[in-house]
Amino acid sequence: MGATLEDALAVALTAHRGQLYPAPTPEPFVLHPLRVMLGVTSPGAQIAALLHDVVEDSDLTLSELADMGFDPLVIDAVDRLTRRAGEDYEAYIDRVASHPVAREVKLSDLADNLANSRALPTTPETRARIDRYERARRRLLAKPDPTMAPDVATPDIRLARAADGRELARLRWEFAAEGRDDVATLAEFEPEVLSFLGPALDSGLWGIFVASAGDRLVGTISVHLIDRAPRPVPTHRWKGYVTSAYVEPAFRNLGIGRSLLDAVIGWARDRGAGSIIVWPTERSVPFYRRAGFDNTQALELRPPR
Repeated sequence: MGATLEDALAVALTAHRGQLYPAPTPEPFVLHPLRVMLGVTSPGAQIAALLHDVVEDSDLTLSELADMGFDPLVIDAVDRLTRRAGEDYEAYIDRVASHPVAREVKLSDLADNLANSRALPTTPETRARIDRYERARRRLLAKPDPTMAPDVATPDIRLARAADGRELARLRWEFAAEGRDDVATLAEFEPEVLSFLGPALDSGLWGIFVASAGDRLVGTISVHLIDRAPRPVPTHRWKGYVTSAYVEPAFRNLGIGRSLLDAVIGWARDRGAGSIIVWPTERSVPFYRRAGFDNTQALELRPPR
């Protein structure tokens, strides 16, 4: 039997003993890899997350990790996550992006470092660090996941299940991370999705669809049925609100987004929705127009900033 998650935790505790993480109130450094571990899902990534700084920040070597019995995939991920002396940061991120486990861990690592950096006093150094982390996150999200072949001609489009909660949380987090710099960590966000998903599916008012490639979800979209107030004219009871449309970058322009959209439109129509609305981003307007959406006269009141 190879080295386990508990073994990785023991290694991290020893390697980072006495080190401090630069939080607003400095804390034991080992709390950082623990948070990174909570932000990933695959077993190999969880082990690599605990070990991701041990070679760079201690005297441990990759050979010693191999001698301890850690899986070669984990050791390779730790190698990718260890920045070489004098290595350009963008070249380092590109090296991380080419390894599936390292990519997953680095996205969680960046989320934790960003959350911490935003809590620190604003200085030129802190702002520069935040900008660098943001660029790295966008670069990783724009790179195809190397485990996924983008040749899925007929993805499996289906209704979501409660068991999809963690994967849906990841997709929703990636969607938010593409366009904002104030996202919570995946570990913080995931419980919200898990508590929402079950009741939403049971309500019959949410049509949450996913696109799956193997065991991984690569896209999602939802439609929420809104009950309209009674009117003394012929009308439909329900209005559908399309939301949360996202396809991973490696799987875009393959028809997956349109298949997802067609699925929620059909689901809403089958349940009596008279109209279906969406608040698109500027970039997505052509996509919705091709599906038959058009401008309507509507006013929207947004909460004050």
